[in-house]
Amino acid sequence: MTDLEKAIEEIKETYKIYFSRCKEIEDDKMPVGVMDGHNSEYKEASNILYEKVKEIEKKYIVKVTDKEFSIFEAYKIKKESYEEIS
Repeated sequence: MTDLEKAIEEIKETYKIYFSRCKEIEDDKMPVGVMDGHNSEYKEASNILYEKVKEIEKKYIVKVTDKEFSIFEAYKIKKESYEEIS
């Protein structure tokens, strides 16, 4: 397995964790009077995802582009994650 393949596998796992967290955020009830809803929690989860992907790229000294890991693949992971949780 090449470093790029290893990085992509780790990124897929990171996305699974991210989408699980998003589903948890979605399911939380918001107290009355909260102005930003879940936006700050989604932003925090997205920032963590971004940082972890950057760490993985740095760890393997690779740059994962849309060609190696597309939005479509991320969508499939999201769909699988949401089905597992439901």
